Amino acid sequence: MEKIKSSPFISFWSFLGLGAMIIIWFLPWRFQVNDDEIMMWLVSGAYTGTPESYAVFIHPILSWIFSKLYTFVPIVPWYPLTWFLVMYLAYVVFLIQITLKCSTFWTKLSWALFLFGLFIHFLFFLQFSIVAAFAIAAGLSKRFELGRTNSANWYKIYPSDLLILAGLLIRQEVPMLIFIGMLGLNVLVFRENRIYRALLIPIIFLAFSYSLTVLSTDHEFRKLNQLRSSVFDHPVLQLNKEDFKESHPELYHYSNGLIDFEEVPDLAFKLREWKVFLNSERTRQYTLPSIYTSLHTYIEHETFLVSIMVFFIAFTLFGKSKKQLIVLILLAAVLVLLSPFYLIKVQIYAILFLLYFLISLDKSPEGSLPVYLSRSIGTLLVLGICFHFFSYTKSSENFPSSQKLKNQLKNLKAEGIDEVVLIAAGEVYHELVFDNPLPFQVLGWPTLLVRSSQLDSLSSRAYLVDSATYANNASYFKGMINQPSTCDQVLLISNE
Repeated sequence: MEKIKSSPFISFWSFLGLGAMIIIWFLPWRFQVNDDEIMMWLVSGAYTGTPESYAVFIHPILSWIFSKLYTFVPIVPWYPLTWFLVMYLAYVVFLIQITLKCSTFWTKLSWALFLFGLFIHFLFFLQFSIVAAFAIAAGLSKRFELGRTNSANWYKIYPSDLLILAGLLIRQEVPMLIFIGMLGLNVLVFRENRIYRALLIPIIFLAFSYSLTVLSTDHEFRKLNQLRSSVFDHPVLQLNKEDFKESHPELYHYSNGLIDFEEVPDLAFKLREWKVFLNSERTRQYTLPSIYTSLHTYIEHETFLVSIMVFFIAFTLFGKSKKQLIVLILLAAVLVLLSPFYLIKVQIYAILFLLYFLISLDKSPEGSLPVYLSRSIGTLLVLGICFHFFSYTKSSENFPSSQKLKNQLKNLKAEGIDEVVLIAAGEVYHELVFDNPLPFQVLGWPTLLVRSSQLDSLSSRAYLVDSATYANNASYFKGMINQPSTCDQVLLISNE
């Protein structure tokens, strides 16, 4: 083990990963979805004025820890910093496994390049479910390997299990999916007792953490939030929303994120009706064109990630056993079968791909590629990673300035507006993400949190709405007063 720890290969790639992570931290990386932003605002106190100990999607224990860290040392961006550190620790554990499993230089180099490419991409587009999957996969890779030589001590807790624990606290649904996937593949393909033993302790961790979640959260809130999500993320709605613009305008507005539990007290009742209606329309998802739309819509712009996945699959299938191909076919079948029931977003692809990455690393990662092919793949990966990195350093040039928005928010506050709701893409407010207090509010599940907390309604509210959103959802904003705006968003004042 000491020989492995002092390996020049691990040292080089560890320092390269650390350097890349530090550079990315100072680049305009961004959260892939606004759920991360909102949870950060809640636990930091930026949203409500007080660090909240419940951030909805992450485990209550982790929410509580974040709230205390922000209370004691508010100047440190604990939320994204934690995600970066978890990603890096998982990256290093993966490197150790690559060194253990691969004997030839070119094989190790190819695996390290694939890993490094995934690592920097997931840092550029930070997303809590992907962070959890990366950590879980790394922790399991170590646990599976230890199970080969130490099968009698299946009950032992290893340092790398901290990554599994971290993944559980970040997003419980992710380890649940990975564990179920791994168990299913082991039943159907591998049939190794070692894998069952290795998964036993992580499953116990999951059961314990889930029981704590059930005991420590508001059941009514969780139930209503799940209902909200099941309607908003319904594939029939999101993939066919234009079809509902005329026939079901309220549902269409909802599909565009115009979700306000504070202002619409009967929204919960409507959600139940909408869910029944959307389920009745699900048959439209059972056609080949619809399945194709489901599978490509949320990943069509992820060129780098798709390229990494395609190259890696080709790399691992070259000269391998039929079992590797069977695993790939089964995972692809899962995507197709799930497509009528769930939105197949980027994070779903990432979770399934990391499961495949984990299995490929555990099952004989030695490739039989000719040296010239290995060098070609390595060269393409290096060029792709360098281009991706360079392109991202220039990405801020495509972001609009937030200065006009800042001025408009200040003016509204000076005019006595209690609350400003911003309805726009993340690029619009990218310079304000880490402001504390946050100078605006958002629609969506935070309005359910405010309502369930029984906070007093504010007397005056303004809306700053993206012009395209306003044009497509004009009837939603009926009754509001349209006023001249000094920023690029439409300014509306509620007349209630």
